[in-house]
Amino acid sequence: MIKFFRHIRMNLMETGKTGKYFKYAIGEIVLVVIGILIALSINNWNEDRKAKNKTKHLLTKVHKELAFNINEANSVVRAYRYKDSIVYKVLNKKVTYHDYKTNPRYSSVIMGTPTAELKDNAFKNLMNHEVSFTSQEDTIISKLIDLYEKNKRTVDTRNELALSRLQKSVSKTKDVYPWYYDYHVKKEYIDAMVNYYLNDPIYLNDVTDYSMKNLNGHNGAVLNFRNKALKLYKELSSYLNIKQDSTIVKNLSNFEHYMGVYRDSLDVIEVTKEKDNFIYTRRNTIDSTDVAKYILYPDSNAYFNVARLFGKLTFRNNEVKELILSQGHYRKVYKKVN
Repeated sequence: MIKFFRHIRMNLMETGKTGKYFKYAIGEIVLVVIGILIALSINNWNEDRKAKNKTKHLLTKVHKELAFNINEANSVVRAYRYKDSIVYKVLNKKVTYHDYKTNPRYSSVIMGTPTAELKDNAFKNLMNHEVSFTSQEDTIISKLIDLYEKNKRTVDTRNELALSRLQKSVSKTKDVYPWYYDYHVKKEYIDAMVNYYLNDPIYLNDVTDYSMKNLNGHNGAVLNFRNKALKLYKELSSYLNIKQDSTIVKNLSNFEHYMGVYRDSLDVIEVTKEKDNFIYTRRNTIDSTDVAKYILYPDSNAYFNVARLFGKLTFRNNEVKELILSQGHYRKVYKKVN
């Protein structure tokens, strides 16, 4: 092709057709420039395609990381739900001498704390990916930034505080009470220890503090992270066209027994389904302005969370009988009326 164009130039020059030669030369330059522009355009298109594929790959890693973090948060919530039932009995003095002597879970309720070890490597790699994002990606990434830089940071701080309180509690017990050795080494439940758990007001203060700072504060921070992460997990699943993990995103058709109206002496609770969420609405029957509305998150056939509260359904003859809300010393029971 180059020899062909060179032959045309030589022919024009030899025949003295200077005007035509210059026109041809200009045309050839234009063709060269167009060729360069096309080559640059193809190169830019390839680079853009590679960048978009890289972005999708990084977002897929974030999607996987969100799934891990949601499961990590759920394990903390389940652990605190178990402790919540014990704390309720302790603070309402429903635990007997026999309970403490025969069941170690009552004496160890504040001697341990679950922590959510949340990961953020995939998120950081996405943030270090210096390319232009689409408007939809920008929206998702803004939510991810809020989740990791705000909610994860809060969970990390609460983890440290919970572990610090645990260490102080263990140290205080070890340094003050001689039965520490008998309990932890000899596995003996001596009377002095049981009397401490039953009657010492300082111990009740410690359990109250655990209720406020762990069941409410720490668990609440974990729930806030989990709920936001779950929403983003759904959004990324849709954007990346990835099938959702059914253990993370519940099929609400399996939990329709939650829906209905529940009542106690003061409040009416209604659980309805709106799009892909169960909506919990509480109305005070005396004060019409006292209305609260939250998303209800079912964990299993009977257990759920709403706001920072633990929830449970009770059944009779396979029909829902009651809805119970609890946290620490607080517990309210609502009868299902519809």
